[in-house]
Amino acid sequence: MSREVCVIGGGLVGLATAVMLTERGAHVTLIDAGPVGGGASQGNAGYYCGQLVAPLASPGQIKSAFKSFRDPSRPLRVRPSAIPSMLTWGLRFARASTSSQYQTGRASLVNFNARRGEVLDRFVALGIDGTLSQDLMAPFNSEAFGKHFLEDLKPLAQFGLPVPEKLLDGIELRALIPALTDHVTGGVILEGDRGLDPRKFTQSMVAYLREHGAVIHESTTVSSVDIQNGVVRALRTSNGPISSQEYVIAAGSASRRLGRMFDLNLPIVPGTGYNVGIAPSASLTRPVIFEEPRVAVSPLGDQIRLGGTMEFGGENASFDQRRVDAIKKSLSKFVDLDLSNSFGTWSAGRPLTPDGLPMVGRPASLSNTVVAVGHGMFGLTLAPATGLAVTELLMDGKSSFNLHPFNPERF
Repeated sequence: MSREVCVIGGGLVGLATAVMLTERGAHVTLIDAGPVGGGASQGNAGYYCGQLVAPLASPGQIKSAFKSFRDPSRPLRVRPSAIPSMLTWGLRFARASTSSQYQTGRASLVNFNARRGEVLDRFVALGIDGTLSQDLMAPFNSEAFGKHFLEDLKPLAQFGLPVPEKLLDGIELRALIPALTDHVTGGVILEGDRGLDPRKFTQSMVAYLREHGAVIHESTTVSSVDIQNGVVRALRTSNGPISSQEYVIAAGSASRRLGRMFDLNLPIVPGTGYNVGIAPSASLTRPVIFEEPRVAVSPLGDQIRLGGTMEFGGENASFDQRRVDAIKKSLSKFVDLDLSNSFGTWSAGRPLTPDGLPMVGRPASLSNTVVAVGHGMFGLTLAPATGLAVTELLMDGKSSFNLHPFNPERF
């Protein structure tokens, strides 16, 4: 039997879910408070990765957050004004930032993401643009930092990931990326971690849905939810009432407020990321992650996108140009590129849970609702697998993915 499914949220996860549902023959209605494919969907670094996937909650993050009170240019920053609204979230984040919980969480993410190649192929077969770049490079200035990074990757070998065995020297890296300066002394190639243009990926998903009959409501906000005996009957929206057999909550950073309407506790806070574009260059044609300053550099055809930072500023944080300036300043040591003529400055909030793991699954209190939120910095990487997992839950009654670590009622 065909299913009617209403997906709330037109970001990467919502779009990927809507595409997989449409492929299975479901009648999909997609709602977004803004334009579909907006927010962080097209403005991210565009990494489709396996080895870099890990929870934000990790040892050392709390110390780094406190240091940001004195230095607002640090990669991880907490604005003092945001603290009152995220006290409970922050305490949970602190409890999750232990070595044991970090390793357990990373294993859960890696296992969930293990089929990323196979799943992306399903999207490509539908005409979605999933063109991948060359393998990602991670250069370093400090040999000690590089060795620590390499050591941190070693546990991933048990999951079948092609962990690099040793550091390459600076000369070898500059032969591959001439834009690297002599400040770079070594680094690694992360085999299988690649770039994917988030603009093309997102736009082609939207095009697929329009071409295959999905009903799309843009600039549509949900004002209340009609729930009777554990069943969602209808949504009241700015575009009138919308009813469906099934509902998917995939509203990104707005999921906390939306969750309250469904009588669900979804502890999501926005973590703002910033990026800016510079002119493309033949001296840098593959994606690079600079782990020391925590900056991503992504060649995207018409530009090289520079992105980074994680800023906790509350739900309505104002744009801070200092964050963009810090990204460019930190890169000046590592790359010989014209960083002065930048354009397309952008920022948006990424949906973060306290333990750094997404929330994916059916809450026990609602029989016709699935939650798919909290993917943080890995929305692009995890969206295809999440879309497939949610579709299986809705169409088959169970998923082939292990969703236990992502229980939406674990908090």
